[in-house]
Amino acid sequence: MAARKVLVKRLVCIEDLGDIDTLFTDKTGTLTQGRIGFVRAVPAEGIASAQLMSWGLLATDATAIGANASDLALGNSPAAHARRDAVTHYEKVAALIQDPSGARTLVVKG
Repeated sequence: MAARKVLVKRLVCIEDLGDIDTLFTDKTGTLTQGRIGFVRAVPAEGIASAQLMSWGLLATDATAIGANASDLALGNSPAAHARRDAVTHYEKVAALIQDPSGARTLVVKG
């Protein structure tokens, strides 16, 4: 980044930049409106896209006061609204989620 004369003001941004394939910026906010949005989830091999979305919703704190921008983007996305009913039958158990059959899955984000 130094070779490209980039000045990073917040070091926590460096970690996020490592996961980006394409970055578009809009300094004025004309296009981005100053907030991030969720477009799609890309599941790993063997995981259904719908299951991944459900797990993502169960791991978010989008309704919490002071929720982070990523949680809000996911929780307010059209994809989240389409899956909302699918996750109502789950129960959060500490750091685990439990489906109606009693099967537990550890869901973490980061």
